[in-house]
Amino acid sequence: MIGGLFLNSKSRTQYSAYNTSIALFSRAAAILMGYVVRVVFTHVLSENYVGINGLFTDILNVLSLSEMGIETAISFALYKPIADGNTEAQKSIMHLYQWFYRFVAVFVAAAGICVIPFMDILIKNKPDIPHLTYIYILYLFNTVLSYLFVYKRTLLDAHQLMYIGTLSKTVSWVLQDIVQIAVLLLTKNFILYLYVYILTTLFSNIYISKKAERIFPFLRSGQEACCQRLIPGAMLYLTCPGRHYW
Repeated sequence: MIGGLFLNSKSRTQYSAYNTSIALFSRAAAILMGYVVRVVFTHVLSENYVGINGLFTDILNVLSLSEMGIETAISFALYKPIADGNTEAQKSIMHLYQWFYRFVAVFVAAAGICVIPFMDILIKNKPDIPHLTYIYILYLFNTVLSYLFVYKRTLLDAHQLMYIGTLSKTVSWVLQDIVQIAVLLLTKNFILYLYVYILTTLFSNIYISKKAERIFPFLRSGQEACCQRLIPGAMLYLTCPGRHYW
């Protein structure tokens, strides 16, 4: 039974088996569907769209480095509170994580907007693609959106429930790919293609956030008051993780 605050019904070996199996399935599905989407993409749209897709993805990947590996640090800091059954510390750490991701989202949005005036420099031979700046803004919006809600996935991962997030992500990717293929074949409209991308990111993040709240009800109870009382303790977990590692 997965519920409440503790997940003791299955061993770590069982959870590891679930995580590995789902990860392999997810990887295979991603490779297969990714290949199909790329084939349809290159046949329906011109090579200019392929180049723009790669360029904008690279730009936003650079901006996303602002996360600085904090997800790994947060996961590490959660191990001790999880081992102790200390839900108050878990809640406080997750609240800090939430605010950090909000900061990253704002930073990426601001830095991404600052790139727009230099678009002509980044794209030396500007392709004949209408609404190019708007397309870039859609890419930027999707990247910023990816930082919202999804921070709760880290708590699932720390509890060895990675397979829940992986399975959710795989299902959303497959549905996204199917709809995007249909959009490309029926409309040949790249902007509609990106709308599907954004909506998938939004609904996938909301789903995993609600799923985490159902498994860990403490995530939605008294968060503000808890944070005021326990931020010093949470910072100790974050700054001295080795001292508390189980």
